Amino acid sequence: MSENFYISERNKVVKEILEGFLDTKFFGAIYGKSLTGKTFFVKNFLDNQYINYYYIDLLNQNLIAELNDLVVDEYTVLIIDNAQLLTEEEFKNVLDTYNQYKNLSIILVGNEELKNKIIKGELKKFINAFNFILEWKELDFKEFKKFLKDYMSEKNISITFTKGALKDFYKKSEGKIGKIVYLLYKYRNKKFLYKFNKSLFLGISLGILFLIGYFYIQELKNNKNEPNIGNIEKNKEKIVKNVQKN
Repeated sequence: MSENFYISERNKVVKEILEGFLDTKFFGAIYGKSLTGKTFFVKNFLDNQYINYYYIDLLNQNLIAELNDLVVDEYTVLIIDNAQLLTEEEFKNVLDTYNQYKNLSIILVGNEELKNKIIKGELKKFINAFNFILEWKELDFKEFKKFLKDYMSEKNISITFTKGALKDFYKKSEGKIGKIVYLLYKYRNKKFLYKFNKSLFLGISLGILFLIGYFYIQELKNNKNEPNIGNIEKNKEKIVKNVQKN
């Protein structure tokens, strides 16, 4: 599957910049909201470019131990995920490793806290070490619809959406690829995805009650204005008797 499948128009600049650094030594960072597909993109991009990479996730791996076990024989990109967790001392170790190998490039991947650390936080003193600091953005609604269509076709996922449900799905996913994929598998093979709209229901209910009240009042008015058939018959009998007497 082509890496272009996972790249929206808003994020093409990230791909283009990475392409410009391929086969050269670089040190960069990609930041963005969680579940937007940052790490997924980087891995797929390098796979499709046939570039060797080594992956470290700071959430469940020991950075120092992994760096000590690192062996670089050919051009390699080291991906450090959840890099917002890096301390100043750990960052120094990463830089030392970077400088140790002539064929090693490094990409730090993290959330917006990573950017803040580099721009104005404890890693600010190392900002000149970076070749790029790029933002990875979530999908807008137009990109979301295209991704949804392509991904469902690719993975043979069958879901029929109403127009309102599609908007609701986008709102729930926040345009984040990770959430989109999760929700797709959650609702897989469903025929419809419908959100109960409380405001719409309340509006319809009030409208119905208004109509019922209106017709009820009209009925009361009509009954009030209609002649009483019983009284008419009684008056008719009195008139007939008076005529007979006379």
